[in-house]
Amino acid sequence: MVMATEHIFYPENTTIGILGSGQLGRMLALAARTLGYKIAIFSPDQTTPAGQVADWEICADYADHQQLQKFCDN
Repeated sequence: MVMATEHIFYPENTTIGILGSGQLGRMLALAARTLGYKIAIFSPDQTTPAGQVADWEICADYADHQQLQKFCDN
């Protein structure tokens, strides 16, 4: 039997990466921040709702594999 506590992600030094930077991403980012998570945003757009509250973001096309890899590595 698997205990539920084995699958808990603790926020210390943990970043949640969000693809997209609209209002839903912002709401997710704000909720995660209250729990202590850092937020990273990947989006082709600049000056976005989620990007305004993120710890860091990458503005690049979703088809840009090099930038996507950079996003995942961080």
